[in-house]
Amino acid sequence: MKVSLPQISFVNFNAKIKSPDSVEWLETSGDGSYASSTVSANNTRVYHGMLVSSKTPPVERDVLLQRIDDEIKIGDKNLKLSNVSYEGCPKGLNEDGLAQIEDFSVLPSPTWTYRLGENKTLKKQLVMPYATKNSQVVTGYTYDAPAGSEPLTLKLRPLVNRRYFHGGHNGVKEWHYSAGNKGALVWAKGDDNKTDPIYLGWNKPVKVLKKEHFYDKYYYQREADRGLNPIENGLYQPFEIEVTLKPGESFSFNAGRKISPQTPDINYEVTRKKARLEELFAQSGLPRNETMDMLQRAADQFIVHRNSIDGKTILAGYHWFNDWGRDTMIALPGLTLTTKRFDDAKSILETFAKYTYNGMLPNNFPEGANDRPGYNTIDASMWWFNALHQYVTEAGLQADPDFVKEQYKTLKAVVKHHMYGRMDAAKLSKNQQLAKILKIDGAQEKLLVGDGKSEIGMDKDGLITGNDGQLSWMDAATWNNETQKSHPFTPRDGKAVEINALWYNGLRIMADLADRFDEPQEAEKYNKLADMVKNSMQKFINPNGGLYDLIDTPDNPEYFNGRGKQVRPNQIIAAALPYCAFDREIKKSIVKTVEEKLLTPYGLRSLAPDEEGYAPYYPNGSAAQRDKVYHQGTVWTWQIGPFCDAYLKAHGDTEENRQKVLSFIEPILKHMRGEVEEHAQSGCCIGGIAEIFDATEPFCAKGTVNQAWSVSEVLRIYASLL
Repeated sequence: MKVSLPQISFVNFNAKIKSPDSVEWLETSGDGSYASSTVSANNTRVYHGMLVSSKTPPVERDVLLQRIDDEIKIGDKNLKLSNVSYEGCPKGLNEDGLAQIEDFSVLPSPTWTYRLGENKTLKKQLVMPYATKNSQVVTGYTYDAPAGSEPLTLKLRPLVNRRYFHGGHNGVKEWHYSAGNKGALVWAKGDDNKTDPIYLGWNKPVKVLKKEHFYDKYYYQREADRGLNPIENGLYQPFEIEVTLKPGESFSFNAGRKISPQTPDINYEVTRKKARLEELFAQSGLPRNETMDMLQRAADQFIVHRNSIDGKTILAGYHWFNDWGRDTMIALPGLTLTTKRFDDAKSILETFAKYTYNGMLPNNFPEGANDRPGYNTIDASMWWFNALHQYVTEAGLQADPDFVKEQYKTLKAVVKHHMYGRMDAAKLSKNQQLAKILKIDGAQEKLLVGDGKSEIGMDKDGLITGNDGQLSWMDAATWNNETQKSHPFTPRDGKAVEINALWYNGLRIMADLADRFDEPQEAEKYNKLADMVKNSMQKFINPNGGLYDLIDTPDNPEYFNGRGKQVRPNQIIAAALPYCAFDREIKKSIVKTVEEKLLTPYGLRSLAPDEEGYAPYYPNGSAAQRDKVYHQGTVWTWQIGPFCDAYLKAHGDTEENRQKVLSFIEPILKHMRGEVEEHAQSGCCIGGIAEIFDATEPFCAKGTVNQAWSVSEVLRIYASLL
C-alpha cells in the first residue's frame, strides 16, 4: 500500500533561506575527503575547507585548500563571491560588497547562481570527482549574458593550509610555490621539515600576480558556539590569478594532493557526477522526486573506501566522525539495502567482520590509520545480527550465499562469547534450563567479550548484562584522573532494554540461518534460548505503560535512584525489530508512551521532560557541558525510524497509518531541504540531516550537520512509503 506524496519543488535559495552565512553544504569524494562551507563561502568551522583531503582513506584528514577568495569586476562594479569573518568582524563583509545569490542547489553538486544585472548571471559550480586514491576538487565559473555584453574579470586568491582537520594551526615555517601556464605547485616546510605539496590547476591562460600574503585571525562562529577556540592564524595566499570571461565562457580551477592528468573541466566533471548519481538512482529503483534524490545523494556521501582492508565502510557523520561499529550496523540498511547497493553492503559487513575481537565488533576505528580499533560496546555486535538479516531479506535472490554463510559462522562465535562471557560451563550447568538448552559438556571455559573488562555476557535468566555504564549508544562520559576511568553521564550498566531486544532478535535470526544452512540442532538451541530470553524480557514491562529502560542495575551511589524506570526511547527498538518479544498490546503501550512523552518533529527525546535530569537544550559551551546532556533529553533523529516501524506494527499497516508515518518525517525532510529558518541559524546543511536537535521548541539543530544514521533511517522510512 502506498501513500500519496506531495510534489515538492526544489529549494529556491532566496525564497526559502535568509542565512547564507549559516546554511552549510557538503560535497564528498568517496574516500573520506570532502569540501564544505556555508552558502556564502564564509567558513564558520575549523572543519570547513574547499579541499579536506584524506591521506589514508578514510582517515588522517588534512585541510589543504582552506578557501578561495573569489571576486569579479564587471563594468564599474567590484563584487565578492565569498564572504569571510575575522576576529573583530565576526559577521563578515558588508552585504553591499557581495554579489547577490539568486539561487543555490546541491544537485548534482553545489551550484550558485549570482545575479549580475539584467539578463546577466554567473554560475559557480563545485564538484569532487569520485575517487579512492587521489581526491581533488574542481571549481568552475560560467558567465551567462547576451551576446555582445561586456566581459567580466574573475580574480581568484587561493588560501592554502596544511593542518589536521580538527583544528589548531599549521605550524608551517615557510611556504614556496612555482606557477606555470597550466597550474602551480605549492609546498610547505613545517616543524617536521617535510614537504607536503598541493597542486593547483586551471584550464585557461591567466595572469599570475605575485601577491604572497599570510592571513591571521580568521573567525569561526560555530567553534565559538561549541566552546572551542574560534581563531585561526597562518593561512597562506601564494598568488592571485586573473582571467577574463566573455559571455558563454567558463573557467575551471582544481586542487589536489597530486597533479591531475587532465586539465580541469567543470562541465565534464559535473556531467560525470550527475551521470554517477543517475546510475545510483536507477539502481535503487526508487521513485524520483528531488527529496528522494537529495536523500540518496546524502546516503552516498557516507559510503567510503577504507584502505586498511581495501573495502567499504561507513563514516558516522560529517564533519568529524570516523567509522563506528554501532552507527554502521544501524545505518547500513537504509544507506545500502534500501538503495539496492548490495555489493557495498557485503563489503561493509566484511570490513567489520575482519575486526571482530572476542565476539565484539569494534566500537570505532581511530583517526590514525594504523591504530588499533576501540572495543567498548555492548550493542554493535547485536545490531550486526539485524544488519545481516536485512541484507538477506532485501537482497533476496541477489544475496550471496557464500558470504552469508561466512557471516553466519562468525556470528556463531559472537553468540558463544556472549553465552560464556560471565559464566563458565560449571556455573551454567547449575542452571538446569540453560544446561539443557546449551547441552553443556562441562569443558567450556568462560570466554571474554571484547577485552573482558566490562564483564559482558549472559546472566542466568538468559539476558545480556554488563558492568560498564558506557557500553550502549548513550555513551557520553567524562574522564576522572583520580579513578583513571570514564564516568558516563547516562550510566546504563545492568540489563538494558534495547540490548536484550536485539539479543532476542539476534537469536531468532541465528535460528533462521541455522535452518538455511541445514543445522537443525543449532536452530533448536537458538530457538530454545530465544524462548527463555522472551520469557525473561517480560520483566521489562512497566505497569504504568511502556518498558523499563534498565533492570538489575548495580547499587552504586554515583547513580541516582530509579534510573531504570526513566522513560527513554530505547524501548521503541524492542517494538520495532523483526522479532519482538512482546505481544501487540504491549507494543501499543510502548508506542503510546513514546509518542506522548518523547516524540518531537525531528526525532525522539532521549529522556522524558518530567524525568529527573531532563535537559531541554543542548548547550553552546564546552565539550563537558555538551556531553552532560547528550542523552538527557536531546533529540536523536535516527530513532524516528524504529518509531515509525513500531507504529505500523502496533496499529496496522493501513493507508491512514502510513499517512500518519509520513507526517512524522515531513519536518525532517523540510530540515534537509533548508526550509527551517531556526535550523539555518543553528546548524543546517542543505541535502543533509543533523545528528541531534534541542528537545524543545524551536528544536534547533545541533551536533554534526549530516549524520549517517539520521539520513539512513529517514531514507528507509520515506522509501517504504512510496
